[in-house]
Amino acid sequence: MVLFAILLTMMETRRNDEYRRMGDPSFRLHFRITKPMFEELLIVVKYHLIVEGRLQRERRKVSHILLMVLWILATPDTFRSVALRFGVHPGKVHEYYVYVIKAMTELGERFIQWPDAQQRQRTKAALERRSGFPVVIGMIDVTHIPISAPLEDAAAYRDYKQQYSISVQAVCDDRCLVTDLYVGEAGSLPDARVFRRSPLCFNLLQRDYMFSPGEHIIGDGAYMLLDKVIVSFENDGHLTMRQLNFNRRLSQIRSRVEHLYAHAKGLWRRLQYLPHQNLTYGLHHIAASFVLHNYRFADIPRQILGDELDVLDPNNQGVDHLFDSYVPQGDMLNRSQMLRRRGEQKRWDICDDLP
Repeated sequence: MVLFAILLTMMETRRNDEYRRMGDPSFRLHFRITKPMFEELLIVVKYHLIVEGRLQRERRKVSHILLMVLWILATPDTFRSVALRFGVHPGKVHEYYVYVIKAMTELGERFIQWPDAQQRQRTKAALERRSGFPVVIGMIDVTHIPISAPLEDAAAYRDYKQQYSISVQAVCDDRCLVTDLYVGEAGSLPDARVFRRSPLCFNLLQRDYMFSPGEHIIGDGAYMLLDKVIVSFENDGHLTMRQLNFNRRLSQIRSRVEHLYAHAKGLWRRLQYLPHQNLTYGLHHIAASFVLHNYRFADIPRQILGDELDVLDPNNQGVDHLFDSYVPQGDMLNRSQMLRRRGEQKRWDICDDLP
């Protein structure tokens, strides 16, 4: 029995070392990130687990565990097939998966951040060059992540496609980097209600530091019109040429957030279907996938490695989870109505100024 355990350990170590000895193109094909990025991510995740007191004393290296979890996130393979590939018991694979995706979700505040004034200025310039649409700092939209039927309130998660799903709302910039993420609403909720229940809506109504004067994000017609959220004109068949021009230019740049979702689901393929009945695991999986999306496309790792002991900026949005919903009422309802009137005037001003 002892000999079998030793042989199993040797086989597992050899198999995982083979992955780390791969050339960079092959490694990136299988694990979606380059080898240098993997080494940096390994340091960040391991440090976080040590600080939180959750680094398990295992005979397996954290690097081996992280490889397994990246494989799970990047493929639709079952835990059993991943266990066979890495020479580990399926139960242990699931255990590693749960605590690594939780750690990545907790790292969301480092990887998903609301842009500062300088970053917003760069985004505004890039988007205006692309479409002529002025003062846009981000695009917002909701996508649905298909899941297995939850154990509780399954009917609430049945979406317009008659499948069970979790809603994900993201704001992205011109580079398709996520700047705000809200995960966890039931798939049956329309986009407008997901937005109203999100912390972002509360922040837009309550706080001014997130936007410089005149700045806004854009969305489709499902969103509420505010001075900081500009949406397209509803096409009732009687729009003027200026309104049609406005909608066309808005759509040109709003499509970036759709590209974000397509890219994330293409790279982290388990987002195409999550076989989770435990919603907590599903939320952590989704958040971890978008954290890795930002990690892969932004030059964030070296900043993080250099500032591990810094205090996090309280203004960063990070990953917002469900269950503390916000719906405008009372004074805030009056304020939202006032901001809607401002948004209507702002939309007409932009419409008239567009070439």
